[in-house]
Amino acid sequence: MTNPKTVLVAVDFSPCSLVALRLAGKFATQIGASLHVMHVVNSEDIDRVASNLPFSRKEFVEQQVAAITARLEESIESHLDGVIPTLHAVVG
Repeated sequence: MTNPKTVLVAVDFSPCSLVALRLAGKFATQIGASLHVMHVVNSEDIDRVASNLPFSRKEFVEQQVAAITARLEESIESHLDGVIPTLHAVVG
């Protein structure tokens, strides 16, 4: 069996998901794979909040994705030891 080339870990910022992030980073390093870290924002939550804002849904999504990306970057700094992953913050 060959080693996977990519490891994907989903992060919701709970303590368990941050442990999974750390372990995924170690695993990716051990097998020489790239690491992808993903956080998905519930589109229904976005719609519910965006309908009450004085700016567009698109602007709100952009703000949320930027905030989540920043939070992912912070989590990576504190939970991954030298691993540089690809980040994915998406609405779905």
